[in-house]
Amino acid sequence: MEVLKRKTFCLLTENAELRKMVGLMQENVELQDTFKKHENHARTLSFEGKHDGPMDDDETEDSRDHQQSPSCNDAKDIQHWQKIVGEIAFQLERRILTGIFQQKNRQYGFLVSNIEEKIIQVTTCPFTSKVDEKLRAELTQRYHETMSRLKKIGYDKHAHPVLSEYLVNMYGLMDADTKELACSSNRESILRMVRECTPKNIADDVEIIFNCLYFMSIEDGEPLFM
Repeated sequence: MEVLKRKTFCLLTENAELRKMVGLMQENVELQDTFKKHENHARTLSFEGKHDGPMDDDETEDSRDHQQSPSCNDAKDIQHWQKIVGEIAFQLERRILTGIFQQKNRQYGFLVSNIEEKIIQVTTCPFTSKVDEKLRAELTQRYHETMSRLKKIGYDKHAHPVLSEYLVNMYGLMDADTKELACSSNRESILRMVRECTPKNIADDVEIIFNCLYFMSIEDGEPLFM
């Protein structure tokens, strides 16, 4: 009987390890697919708003004004503020995921863009495939309530998570210098600089992401940049 129990335990352990490996492989495929989406999205952003003919004088002048903003005086200033844009996108993702899954440490492969799949994953037992219906309903309710609140600010659950991932990958996250710069600036200053250092075709959406982060920081009582 003891031998049978040990064998059963070994089989369950091996099964769990296999499921974990399969899960990691699936997450790797998901991440590769996400990176492809980012590349496609980047191409779309690069060409969006362009037309076949040459730009007129007003359009050319407008482009120069954006590249040589009076507040973003050099490449270093622009890079600093673009890192803050990446951090804003990351912080919003983190707050949404933390609010739904109630976990402070971000888990590998968890993104707002795949949150519905992850809800299914974490509520399904890897050994028996049994579903924790109560937990699934709880997580799903939190997800829908969060998306409903953010929708009032303009957040699109299909578009903005993908844009957030793109911004994080494109601009990176804050370092010590940019953190000091961000924390010493007020909301209006951050918003103005974010718009100036972001391509005009996504500036409105980046502002929505920032406003959602600001809204959630008021809700949870935590600093804007945790």
